[in-house]
Amino acid sequence: HSSRRLGLEGATTARQRDRLLTADLFPVTEELDLLALFHSAGALLDDPAWSEWEARLLEALLPRQVSEGAAARSWNPSSRSGHRTDRVTSTALAVLTLEAPYRIVDPH
Repeated sequence: HSSRRLGLEGATTARQRDRLLTADLFPVTEELDLLALFHSAGALLDDPAWSEWEARLLEALLPRQVSEGAAARSWNPSSRSGHRTDRVTSTALAVLTLEAPYRIVDPH
């Protein structure tokens, strides 16, 4: 169980899980809250709803990646979480969120 490997036993209660699954983390026209997505990915990784949530994540996150110019393959700075991030921080959060299933490996 990934939450145990991360030292988060009991951190995701049923109520917290329901909030993560129903929260408007994927707005169509607004900026994404990359910090919230990063933490949600870790909390939901072993959840039965992970596949559906990950599909929504990919649909929301990948089209927002810059595809041209000097900033290609990065994500634009964001301020949705209440803290202004720069391009490097936004890109790091996006990449770490996308690779969550590969980062947490079961040692057994």
